[in-house]
Amino acid sequence: MAGFKLDFLPKYHSSSYQIYRFFWEAVDFVYPPSCAGCEKPGELFCRDCKTKVNSLHLPICEICGYPILNNGVCPDCQNETPPYAALRSWAEYTGPLRKALHRLKYKNDLGLGMFFSLPLIQIIYAEKWDFDFVIPIPISKNHRKTRGYNQAALIAKPISLALGRPMFQSSVSRVKETQSQIDLSRAERFKNLQSAFSPNSAKLLNKKVLLVDDIVTTGATMISCAQTLREAGCSQVYCISVARTLISHQRAFQPDNPSQISL
Repeated sequence: MAGFKLDFLPKYHSSSYQIYRFFWEAVDFVYPPSCAGCEKPGELFCRDCKTKVNSLHLPICEICGYPILNNGVCPDCQNETPPYAALRSWAEYTGPLRKALHRLKYKNDLGLGMFFSLPLIQIIYAEKWDFDFVIPIPISKNHRKTRGYNQAALIAKPISLALGRPMFQSSVSRVKETQSQIDLSRAERFKNLQSAFSPNSAKLLNKKVLLVDDIVTTGATMISCAQTLREAGCSQVYCISVARTLISHQRAFQPDNPSQISL
C-alpha cells in the first residue's frame, strides 16, 4: 500500500490507524495483490489506473457536492434542502475505479477498503467536518449473509481510526429487503428505500455523524439514511463516498490532471 501519507493527522489519533494499515500491508506482502482496475500484478491499484481516475474538482454544489458550472448551491438543493449538511465524493464512478469498487463489493478484495479510505480521510480533513462518530451505510441481513461483509464498513473503519472517532454500526440498521437499485430511476430508488432504515435513537440524540458509502448514484440511499438519522435526533449528518455517478451536469474533472489527492 505504498503511497499512503497521512502526515497531517494528529499523532495521538494516527497510531491505531498505522497499526491497521500495517496489517493490510502484511496481507499484501504474504498474498501479493493484482490491480483491481487492470489485473496487473504487484499493487492493489496500479499507477496507470490511478492516472485514469477522474477526481471531482471545483466548482461543486456546497451541499450535495455535485459538479456544477459556478460556485454555490445547485438547483436541486435550492428546491429541496437535503437532510445532510454536506455530501462529498472523491471521483467519478467510471473506468478502473468502477472496476475496483465492483471488486471490493462483490469479489472479496477487502484490502481495497483500506486503500480507498485515504482520499476520503483527506477530504474530511480539508472540509474540517466535526462529528462524534462514523456510521457505514448498512446493508440488509440477506446481503450480509451472502457477501459476508459490508463494503462501506471496510472503508469506514480506517476513517474512524485515522480521525479518532468511533465507528458505530449498530446506530442504524437496514430493516427492509429492498430490490436492486441498479435499473431503477431516481423516483423509483426513493420509493424503494422508504422505511428501509431503522435507528438506535439512544446513541443518536444530539450527535453529529459521518455516513460512509462506496458509491453514490442518485443520492437516494444517503438521503434516506440521513433523514432517518435526523428524525432520530442527530443534530448534523455529513456524507462521503469513494465514487459518484455523474448524470446530468457538466463533467467537472480534468482528465489530464486526474487527481487532487495523491494515492
